[in-house]
Amino acid sequence: MTNRDLLLSEAGKLGLTFAKNAKTETIQKAVDKANIEATEEKAFIDAGGSVEPAEAVPTIEEITDQIEKKFAAKFEMEKAKMQANMEVNIATKDDKAGAQRATIGQAKLRARKEALKLIRVVITVKDPAKQSWEGEIISAGNDVIGEVKKFIPYMNAEEGYHIPQIILNVLKDKECTVFVNRKGADGKMLKKAKQIKAYAFEYLEPLTPDELTELGRSQTDRQALD
Repeated sequence: MTNRDLLLSEAGKLGLTFAKNAKTETIQKAVDKANIEATEEKAFIDAGGSVEPAEAVPTIEEITDQIEKKFAAKFEMEKAKMQANMEVNIATKDDKAGAQRATIGQAKLRARKEALKLIRVVITVKDPAKQSWEGEIISAGNDVIGEVKKFIPYMNAEEGYHIPQIILNVLKDKECTVFVNRKGADGKMLKKAKQIKAYAFEYLEPLTPDELTELGRSQTDRQALD
């Protein structure tokens, strides 16, 4: 066995490994250094000292596990944040929807109030076919307030009559046909059909509560006399 072989054998006992083409001088230096360190360590231990074990190097599996745990915690945090934002958005949408419903409800109330507002008028019937009528039932309505029906008297020249705005609008839109005399091309009088408004209106100030009470009393008295 050559000196190199003996040197490699000693190196192996010390836990040293070398490439096949390593120089003998390099191997010798490493073996000498290892022997010195081993001697110093033994002397230190013999003197009552202790050698701390080298810190263990984590394995690939341990490193992978740590990374997975780290990202799992971050994922759960982001998930919780996204869920919280989603709940806030849903609550905000619900609030907006509620506010919109409230706005629509308020608009309907205003429209109903406006449609049923009472207007005091004196009605003049211009429709020739209704000159002798005491009145008629007028109906009006829409999707907001539904249908409104009311008997509208035409014999109210003195004190007027309170009519809901929506029914007054219907009366204002009504037209009738009348015939008027006009000269023809030959100078003779001819009857021509003409469309006119069926009613004319005189608008009065609304009656006060006391005036309404007095009006009701007088109407009752007149009915008793009739």
